[in-house]
Amino acid sequence: MLRLLVLALVMQAAAQAASWKMVFFHDEDETELKVADAAFGSAARGIVVGTLDWTKRERSRPVALLTSDGGTTWEQTPLRERPVSVFLLNDSLGWLVTDKGLWQTEESGRSWRKLKAPGKDLLRVHFLTPERGWAVGARKQVYATDDGGENWTEVVEAKKPDAKDEHSWYGGITFANDRTGLISGWSRPPRRDEGRLPDWVEPERNRRRRQWPTMTMLLETRDGGQTWSSSVSSLFGRVSRITLSPQGWGLSLLLFEDQFQYPSEVVRLDWTTGKSASTFREKDRRITDVWIDGGRAFLGGTEHVGPLARSPIPRKVSVYESENGSPWRAMDVDYRAVARAVRLAGSGGRYWLVTDTGMILRLEP
Repeated sequence: MLRLLVLALVMQAAAQAASWKMVFFHDEDETELKVADAAFGSAARGIVVGTLDWTKRERSRPVALLTSDGGTTWEQTPLRERPVSVFLLNDSLGWLVTDKGLWQTEESGRSWRKLKAPGKDLLRVHFLTPERGWAVGARKQVYATDDGGENWTEVVEAKKPDAKDEHSWYGGITFANDRTGLISGWSRPPRRDEGRLPDWVEPERNRRRRQWPTMTMLLETRDGGQTWSSSVSSLFGRVSRITLSPQGWGLSLLLFEDQFQYPSEVVRLDWTTGKSASTFREKDRRITDVWIDGGRAFLGGTEHVGPLARSPIPRKVSVYESENGSPWRAMDVDYRAVARAVRLAGSGGRYWLVTDTGMILRLEP
């Protein structure tokens, strides 16, 4: 009798466990949806941006997918320029970085107004208020605005790292609260032994190539972006994402080149003391995004097979969760979800995962 009771409790707990369920999949003949980024301003409203590519013709169309009911239904709308990233401050106000400039929406993506971009080749923006925000990009570009993006001033501290502008990028912005924030970037000159073809086409050339360290560049503020201090370090791998929690800790995601012992590594940061320690690395998992909401954290990635970290073949999606960044537990994911890379997003206690293969998953309690 006791065994039956325990079994029933276990089955009930499994049935109630959170699971990532697919709520959208672009499955149309002759077209492929390549997702670039996603953002949610509330539990109901979100934007997924990317391009709709014709598989039999050299034709591509920038598009956005919009939801106003928490991801149950999605509306496809056209964009005028190819999207790079998107940021939503709330359920209506947001900014879109494209390959040609910067746009703003006040209707959660239903209409866009083009702004004067502070520079070319921007990668991402982040806003603390409707007026106060930052933009980062290639050639060590970092800019600040106090009027919602109408005008920008250069953050001169970003130029201090001793690295050539043409080989350097700032690609990440995160804030733990309204005062403490980080901007992350990297610098790495091109290698002479890099082939003209992708690594998966020339596996033997790639297998013989030695790993080179990357210069990691960090800008830190403790006064809401009024002042920044810069630092550099030499690391194997590239800092792809940093996210901070108000509770004093954060996560940093490192992506490694092919033939490295691990395809990726997640490091837990203590931003109050500056200490850090590895918290997740597996030889058969390639993590491509990290997300923190208060004390809850998620890792999103794919199964990893073979020596190539950036295989062109989509693999099964994997997601892990944790309280306070360690230890990590594998989560149940829709068996149909496959990708080369994934992005995580959340707002209002709801969470989503988007794949570069045109799938959108929502965490169901």
